[in-house]
This record gives sequence, structure tokens and C-alpha cells, in this order.
Amino acid sequence: MLPKSMGELAGVDFSRLRRLNVTGVEGRGVKAYLGMVHLQIAGLALPPIPCLYGSSDKTPLLLGREGFFDLFDVKFDNRRKRVVLTQLF
Repeated sequence: MLPKSMGELAGVDFSRLRRLNVTGVEGRGVKAYLGMVHLQIAGLALPPIPCLYGSSDKTPLLLGREGFFDLFDVKFDNRRKRVVLTQLF
């Protein structure tokens, strides 16, 4: 999930995206747009993944399972304070 303003900077055409009301753990709804985003991690270009663009600039930056974490085995290395991603594709 990204703020709509970040999508605007990347040239996303919000007039073509589906508009949703998304509810989080706080229970209040947030207006969002369902689109796609292109990510690159350590030089690895990922296929486009689903992205919710929140209508507020206070929208938290969230990385979800669908389209990202399902592409990797994920290890939380607490001793070294890092996250290790092992590519599955």
C-alpha cells in the first residue's frame, strides 16, 4: 500500500483504477485505488504486483504477501537485525 501521491509521481492514471473502501485493524475505512506497481529489489526487477493506493498522504507504506512475499522465502534474522529474502522464481 502506498499513498496516492506516490502513484501520481510515478504517472499512475487513477481515473482508470477501481476505487475501494479498505478497512484495517483500526476498523475505520480508508478510500483507496487498486492498481499495480513495479518494484526492484537489489537489482532484481519483479513482475508488476497489486498495489492499493490510499487517498491520504498519511497512508502507511505496507508491503503485503500477494505479489511480493509469495515470491520469496522470508527469514527474519533478529541477531543481525535484517530480513533475508530467498528468491523462489
